[in-house]
Amino acid sequence: MYGHEGTGQSSSLIDGIAIQTDEKAGLECDLTRKPSRATRRRMLPDGADAALRKLDLSDIESQKWWQPVRSAALVHGCTFAAMLAVGAVVERTPIGGTLLAVGASIALAPLYRGLENLVHGASHSDILGGAGKFLGRRRRDVNDWVGNLIAAAPVGQDVDAFRKGHVRDHHVGFDTERDPCRLRMMRHPDTVKGNLPSLAGTLRQMPRETIAFYRIARGNRRTVLRGFIWHLLFMVAPAATVIGWSPAASAWSMIFLPLFTLTLPTVRTLAEAGEHDYRAQSAGLSVLERTFAHEGIGNRLIHLFGDDRHPEHHLWPGVPQYHLRKAHQRALACGFGDLLRRRTSILGPVEPQA
Repeated sequence: MYGHEGTGQSSSLIDGIAIQTDEKAGLECDLTRKPSRATRRRMLPDGADAALRKLDLSDIESQKWWQPVRSAALVHGCTFAAMLAVGAVVERTPIGGTLLAVGASIALAPLYRGLENLVHGASHSDILGGAGKFLGRRRRDVNDWVGNLIAAAPVGQDVDAFRKGHVRDHHVGFDTERDPCRLRMMRHPDTVKGNLPSLAGTLRQMPRETIAFYRIARGNRRTVLRGFIWHLLFMVAPAATVIGWSPAASAWSMIFLPLFTLTLPTVRTLAEAGEHDYRAQSAGLSVLERTFAHEGIGNRLIHLFGDDRHPEHHLWPGVPQYHLRKAHQRALACGFGDLLRRRTSILGPVEPQA
């Protein structure tokens, strides 16, 4: 077992992310650079970075833009099918349509959490980051435009706004006073007692966690309005051509009002509470040891599209989410197996990686 390295030090390059400040461009995050020695020491316990320096990640750092697009298309296809089914049933039997809509709002919640995971990936330039060089300086803009179209707009978010809070404050400032995840979890009643967040304790925090999440994601009236327009153009209008405007509008409201106010916030709150250990007694551990993978059917269901391999994401944030399972094998090959931690049930006990 490696010795522990504290996490209190700061650097301009943390978790492989270079931060540059420019009066015109503002915050820029370069995810293509290799982690510095200081970064590796902070991410890993003392003495564990030699294997990391020798590792070749070139084959899994390349972007495959069609993978997040395909994942988003799956979500939207399922949503459209649910709207058609609810709209058709509610016209004949309102009670049956209502029950079907409730079932749809539950079933779609993990998928819409998956869209939020795609927003997270797009903030790390998973779509057109280091790839797409034919676009030159515009590749980041195209990455964000595609990410907004397929994932961020439907959930009322914005890729660039999410990046500025997530990359700078969470990755770079992990476990500091500006880390938004730490600020939320330090107020969690279980964390206050020196415990990891529990299922019951986390569900009681859902209303406050929901408000905090949208503040961190920098949601505002513009993103909400853009989301409503997106749903009108890409969900309600196409459904109306099949079942009519009234059934389409009814189906949308019956599915999405409970989805955005209850089922998605529940899934999101459970998913985010299980990612890191912010207890005071864990402050001396490396970031890798304080970050958990999510295994098992229930866990993977609420951590779709690569979000289940969270330790590898913090270890190599330049690797796209859809390559993180391959990155897991690299981590094991590096000898990091005794540092990795996982959960096999939702907010269940943390155990060593088998």
